[in-house]
Amino acid sequence: MVDFKITELILSIYAKFIALVVFCFLTACVSDDNGATGEGESETLKFVDATAGLEWSMLLDDKGGLWFSGTPNSVSPDSIPNGDKDAIRRYKRIMSDISQVATGFRSASILKNDKSLWISGESYCLTTNTRIDEPNWVADDVIFVADGPILEGFFITSDGTLRACSRDDGIIEVMPDVKFATAARGYIFLIKNDNSLWGLPFYEGHRIVDRRYSVWLNDFLNADNVKPKRLLDNIKSVASGVNYAIALGIDGDIHAIGANNSGQLGLGSTTDWVNEFTFVTDDIATVACGFYHSLIIKNDGSLWSSGNNYYGQLGTGEIGEFVELINEESLSTTDKSNFVKIASNITNIAGGTSYSIFIKHDGSVWGMGENTNGNLGLADGNLPRKIFNPHKIIVESPEVNNKQE
Repeated sequence: MVDFKITELILSIYAKFIALVVFCFLTACVSDDNGATGEGESETLKFVDATAGLEWSMLLDDKGGLWFSGTPNSVSPDSIPNGDKDAIRRYKRIMSDISQVATGFRSASILKNDKSLWISGESYCLTTNTRIDEPNWVADDVIFVADGPILEGFFITSDGTLRACSRDDGIIEVMPDVKFATAARGYIFLIKNDNSLWGLPFYEGHRIVDRRYSVWLNDFLNADNVKPKRLLDNIKSVASGVNYAIALGIDGDIHAIGANNSGQLGLGSTTDWVNEFTFVTDDIATVACGFYHSLIIKNDGSLWSSGNNYYGQLGTGEIGEFVELINEESLSTTDKSNFVKIASNITNIAGGTSYSIFIKHDGSVWGMGENTNGNLGLADGNLPRKIFNPHKIIVESPEVNNKQE
């Protein structure tokens, strides 16, 4: 009887050992299929941030990896028949150890964890233009980089000074005591440490807050008749599109100003121009702007969109959760002047020229709108769909640009 019990115990231990071996084998196989990184290692990527440029986009994963898809050339793809032949149509990892990334009209500003600033594309910060996916070092001791359709490359250093790359004079000081900035055409919007929102005109062209101004950034610093304007108080962040901006208050209210011909301000009308910051709605956590469309995340994690929808960038083809691929006939390309609910469980958003990208709570990345040059990370056309499963990204593009490590 004792021998039988011992035999039974040995068989039980052996069965558990075999089960453990099988489990480990299957786990290794699954991990290798879904994201092997080499040397027998595997990882599951989750994304935390996205930024969208002219015809390209970048993603930031939770380990500081920076990913790129779209046209790498800083020239306008409109001048390239049938799109950019050099376009990268699937996301590839180009850089590591990144804390923030922001886009200009034809440039990208990238901040590393060591506070070094790297810029690519067409920018006054560079002596020669580069590919968007090949950033160059510009400065150190930087804590924030600003986005917007500009060449000046605005950034904030550790002492709280807003600086920019001047057309003629290199890196210059613009204003002290600043913690946030974004640019629209002709204006730089900044938030000071007391949470007040200010506007600065800086070059010839369209201006949002006061269209009388016509100056370059170099001239602004020495012009007595051009002064920074205090616009709002208790502001958390501000996003800008082409000739318009939306400010997010600390209390969750948003106010909008500027061009509204496509309903991008979300005011329920298509009045061409709104001359002062006007209340839009409340209970908002995050705001982003494309060229002529706007995206907001409410405090409950729901995503809403408004404005131009010619390429389906509002995602109104299907309300709620997106399916893998939305049928073309189901798409609504009607502009929206009120914010429309699109999806739930969203943590971050980015608006491009005619496309949108958002990140869900599980770290997956989704997009809708134009995909001509691979800016959505897809090989196919202009339909909203889930961009990729984060497990699949590493398999498709395992290489890291070692020059930027």
